[in-house]
Amino acid sequence: MIKQSSYYSNLPDSMSVDDLREEFLYLVGGVHAYKQKAVFMENLLELSDRQWHTYTGLCDELKKKVEWVLISSWDGFDFDAADAAISVCSRLGLVSFFEFMKNQSALDMSPDVFAQVKSAIVEFGNDVGNPYSGMPVE
Repeated sequence: MIKQSSYYSNLPDSMSVDDLREEFLYLVGGVHAYKQKAVFMENLLELSDRQWHTYTGLCDELKKKVEWVLISSWDGFDFDAADAAISVCSRLGLVSFFEFMKNQSALDMSPDVFAQVKSAIVEFGNDVGNPYSGMPVE
C-alpha cells in the first residue's frame, strides 16, 4: 500500500537518519504501485529534502536504489519528472544518475529537458557527489 502525498509533505522537517532510511526503503520498494510518476517523484523529493537537512549523506545502499529508480524511469520528454530527478540528484549526491543523465543524447530529450540537464551540469560541475558543496564551513 502506498502512502499518500500528504503523508510525505506532512513529515517533520527534521527527522533522524534512521527514520528517513525506513521511509526511503518503503517508498522506493513500492515504486511500481504508483500509477502516476509525478506523485512518486513528489514524494521522493520530499524525502530527499529532509535527508539533505540532516547534513548526512544517504547510505550507499539507498543511493543505488534511488539511482536505479531514477535511471529506469527516466523520460527525457517529461520535464517535470526530469526536473524533480535533477533536484533529487543534487540533494542526495547521486553521482551515477548524474553521469547517466550527462550521457543522454540531445535527441532523446525535449529541448526544455536538454536545457535543464545542461544547466545542472554547469551548476554541479564535479561536485555532484557532495550535496553540501559550496556551503560555508563553521
